[in-house]
Order: sequence, then C-alpha cells, then structure tokens
Amino acid sequence: MNGRTSRYHGQTQAGTDPYTLRGLLRCRGCEQRVQPHTSASGVRGYRCLSGCRLSDLDATTLERLVYDAAEAADPTLAFDMPQNQHAILFNQVIAVIHVGATPDDLTVTWKT
Repeated sequence: MNGRTSRYHGQTQAGTDPYTLRGLLRCRGCEQRVQPHTSASGVRGYRCLSGCRLSDLDATTLERLVYDAAEAADPTLAFDMPQNQHAILFNQVIAVIHVGATPDDLTVTWKT
C-alpha cells in the first residue's frame, strides 16, 4: 500500500481515496471498467481500460453529476456528509454507472 489508498475487501477506506466512483464505472461503448487515472500534470480523471476513449473523463465533473443524481433519487440520504465520505454512500446505493463519451452521458443503476 502506498499510504494514500488503502484497500479492504475491494473497497477503499473512507477518506483515503480521491476517486469516489472507483469500481462503479463501466464504459457504455465496450462494457469495460472505467478506472481512475491521474495525468502527468496531476489532473484527476477516469479512463476506460480497453483504451476505446481518446481522453480521460474529468473526475470532478463526473463525480458531481453522480452526486446530483443520487441526491435527486433519494433526498433522504445523508448528503451533508464530507466529500471524502461520498464513496461510502455511492457504494451503498449504486450498483453500476454506465458512462458514454462525455461525463454528462451517464446512466446510474441503483441497488434495490
């Protein structure tokens, strides 16, 4: 472990991972996992493992859109929690997120 990201049973521990959608994203085009990626200049993004995308999806934009969708789907969820706790919330309520060519082209499948 590198000290920044600590993994436990496939989930990241609260507050240690800057990528709140880790493990939830799938590429709509090829169904491969979309993984976190930090560019050489330090910009956070998500990219498809198959390489079918020419550029990363902006992490901040994508995470905000998913947060807004979750809040709209269930306003009773604890949305006043700190941002570093959002990964816990997302993993509790979201089964998978299919993302298209742009961050706003996404479909959230909720856990039932």
